[in-house]
Amino acid sequence: MKIRSIIILLTVPLFLVMASVNGALLYFQQKAEMSRALGEQALAAAVVTAEFAAEMEDPQQELAKPFRRQAMDAASRRIVGLQAIYLVDADGAAMPLTTDSVAWLPQPEAPVVKERIAPTMTETGGPRFVAAFAPAANGRFVAVRLNAEPMFAQIENIKRAILWIVLGASIFAAGLSWFVARLIERELRINGQSLAAIAADKIISGEDGLRIRETRDLADAVRLMGASQGAAEMRDRRVSARNDRTRTLGEAVLRSRALLFKPSEQQAAGARIAMRICGDAPPGAFFALAAAEEEASVVIGCCAAGDPVSALAQAAAARRFIEANWTAMGAENCMAVAREAYGIEETASVAWRSDEPLQPDGRLLCIADADVAVAAQRYISANSDATPAEWLEAIEILLAPSGIFGVVGASGSGDRSQSA
Repeated sequence: MKIRSIIILLTVPLFLVMASVNGALLYFQQKAEMSRALGEQALAAAVVTAEFAAEMEDPQQELAKPFRRQAMDAASRRIVGLQAIYLVDADGAAMPLTTDSVAWLPQPEAPVVKERIAPTMTETGGPRFVAAFAPAANGRFVAVRLNAEPMFAQIENIKRAILWIVLGASIFAAGLSWFVARLIERELRINGQSLAAIAADKIISGEDGLRIRETRDLADAVRLMGASQGAAEMRDRRVSARNDRTRTLGEAVLRSRALLFKPSEQQAAGARIAMRICGDAPPGAFFALAAAEEEASVVIGCCAAGDPVSALAQAAAARRFIEANWTAMGAENCMAVAREAYGIEETASVAWRSDEPLQPDGRLLCIADADVAVAAQRYISANSDATPAEWLEAIEILLAPSGIFGVVGASGSGDRSQSA
């Protein structure tokens, strides 16, 4: 999916939700306020008329007089949307108080003991209206009816306006997100071209025409990365050329052996094994681990040859041969063939099975100076809670030996929580 599609899909729904929520809040708020205002207008007319009728001993007779009726008609014309004003006596008989009151039988849901506004009502097939009731004296009450259709027409106009606003906000959001997405795509494309230029070892131009600060910062970082890469490559070439001029055969053999015989830490037949060539050991020094399911052996040794390169090659070949054939040929036959084929002069080995417990301080194999071997064994015995790899690393740091070392430790060696 393109970044333009992602931005549009995120922006347009967000604008739609915000505009819809705000529009809905505005719509319901306006509807509630207009309904309350219309109801309060009807209630005010009902309360005033009820108080006026309560002062009369016989309101039906008094309000039927022509001058009273004319006054009521004149007052009712000032009330916008008034459809009817009725005076209802205790036995339910309703009398219209204006000459233009529509035919209506006020029927409140409960006895009118205090003024109240009835919910918006409608007659069968007729317009919607709002009614208010106010109590008068002697069980009478006044009912006022106002036309609610103009209010609902205004509410419909508000709803249509809100829908247009939501539609306009959606179109605006789509256009804005499309513009922003195009701008981001353009600047990412420019940065992508810069990265491609770095990959192709081309020169990056400093004029990119970027408009967004963050992408300008990214472009500067890309250019700096390109310059740093170029400088690093030039430095590496210079170092490599200088090393080629000054490198000796011995240094080349040591570097090759460091790659072929890296310090090793493995597990086999329920034991942990570490092997390492330290210091200025002979070029033919090697170590090997021959492991099967239930048994394993560690072999260290040194091959002799006419030159260092041949000795290193024979050491690598001897390791591969021993690891591949030790179990199948048997230890003695395999070692005899290896001595003959690869000129192995000195060896040391140890074998064990998974059902044979090992000593906590491990088994040390060492082809080095005798004093170094004694000191190494003493260190391992004094630090039995370390792992075989930690033993050999410490021995190399503390004793600075030159030789071949291998240590086989129990699988739980190095578990300091158990030792504690």
